[in-house]
Amino acid sequence: MSAPSPKTPEQRIQEQKRWLKRLAAERRDGWMIAVRPRSLDGATAIETKREVIHLEDGIVSRVSPLEGEPSTTSATSPLVGMRVVAWAAEGGHVYGEYVPGARAVLWSRGPDGEQTSLAMTGKSLCFVVVRRAVTGSLTVPARGPSQRQRAAKPRSGIHRASTRAPLSQSR
Repeated sequence: MSAPSPKTPEQRIQEQKRWLKRLAAERRDGWMIAVRPRSLDGATAIETKREVIHLEDGIVSRVSPLEGEPSTTSATSPLVGMRVVAWAAEGGHVYGEYVPGARAVLWSRGPDGEQTSLAMTGKSLCFVVVRRAVTGSLTVPARGPSQRQRAAKPRSGIHRASTRAPLSQSR
């Protein structure tokens, strides 16, 4: 008996699409009322193998390709305007907070309010807080497993410019 042949990139993409469709159907109402984790407050960024996804309060504001990757206009990215609602890790596990190496699950409501869209980023290399949220005169530190967690060596350098505050600070 021979070992199963490895999946092609196209097979993996189709498998992810099927998984996202099941996830969207099972949790549709939950995405509409999901509370944003504090770790997404302020300006944050997710670096993947090919791009940096910039977020403002958990909503994609722009997408920048990494050096050497095909250039796209960040304003026309289909991800702009979608919000992070979960993190999908290996084995189909879904988390509310960032897990190193996880893929961000992005959601948006359709114009008619009924149809929703889900997307998933590539595997994250790092997730950083670029600027913490400010409420009035109080600075609210980001919260989560870490403000800067890496799954692999990032290429963009966004981790060097991030704000680093200990997570043990009280809110």
